[in-house]
Amino acid sequence: MRRFHLAIALVAATSLTLPLTARGLKRIVPATAAPSTAAPFANVIVVGKVVKLETDMEEHPQFPGQAKVPYRVAEVKIEQTMLGAKGLTKVRIGFPANAGGGYGYYGDEQLGIDIRGGGFIPANQMALEADQEGCFVLERHPSGDFYVAVGFTRASLLNKKDANYAEELKKIEATAKVIKDPETALKAEKPEQVDEALSILGERFRNPNRPGMNREVALDKDTSKVLMQGMAKVSFEQRQVHLQKFFGVEVSKFTGSGTTTEMNDRQVKYLNDNAGKVELKRFDYAK
Repeated sequence: MRRFHLAIALVAATSLTLPLTARGLKRIVPATAAPSTAAPFANVIVVGKVVKLETDMEEHPQFPGQAKVPYRVAEVKIEQTMLGAKGLTKVRIGFPANAGGGYGYYGDEQLGIDIRGGGFIPANQMALEADQEGCFVLERHPSGDFYVAVGFTRASLLNKKDANYAEELKKIEATAKVIKDPETALKAEKPEQVDEALSILGERFRNPNRPGMNREVALDKDTSKVLMQGMAKVSFEQRQVHLQKFFGVEVSKFTGSGTTTEMNDRQVKYLNDNAGKVELKRFDYAK
C-alpha cells in the first residue's frame, strides 16, 4: 500500500547576482520523489511535448498571499489526457524563471538552506525546455492563466527519457482513474484495492500541502457516501489511517473500547449507517 508525501519547493525571496558556488554554497540533494506521488494532488495530467516557450514573462505570487515572482510559460501539445483538460489540444504550463539547475537545494551543507543570502535557493523546481516530452502532473495556478507542476517540483514531470517511464506512467494513470471515478474504485472487490483508492483520495482531500491551504469545505454528499462505504470494507488495521484523516478525534466517539472485533463492528456500523448523512471535508485555499 502506497502513502503519498509531497515536498513543497519554496521560491527565493531575493535575486542573486553571484553564482551560488561562488558564495560558498553546496548543492544539497535529497531523495527524488517519484512523479506518481504527485498525481493525487493534480487537476490535470497529460502526456505531451513542449512545442513553444513564450518569450514574455508573467509575474504572480507562487501561493496566495506571497510576493510576486517572474514566470516563464511553456506551451505543451497534448498527446494523451489522463485527467482534466477536457477538449484541449494544448496546455500552458508556467514555471518560476529561476527554476532548474538540477535537483536539490543550494545552501548550508547540513541545513540545506542558504543562511547567508536570506532564503531558500530552489534547484528542484521544474523548468521546461523546447521539445521536452513526457507526462506532466499539473495543478491550476492560484491566480495565473496557466497550470504549474504540482508543488512546483521536478517530481511532477515524468520525462519520456527516464528509465522508469513506463512503470511510473502506469501508476500515474491508475491514480488518475481513481480521481475521475472514486465510486468505481471504492467498490472494487479486493480490500487492498479499496485501501489503495482510499489512500489516494485521503491525500487528495485531507493533505493541506500548500501555504494558505487551511480552509475546510464540505465534500459533496455522494463522494462522502462512497468514502465512508469504502472505509467500512477494509480491515480494521487498514481503516484506522483513513478514519484519522477524515474524522480525527471524532473516531473515538463511535469506536469506543473493547476487543478489536467489538471496535471493528462499531466502526463498520457507524460508517454504513451514516454514509450519505455525514458530510466529510477537504482542504482548500483560504478565501
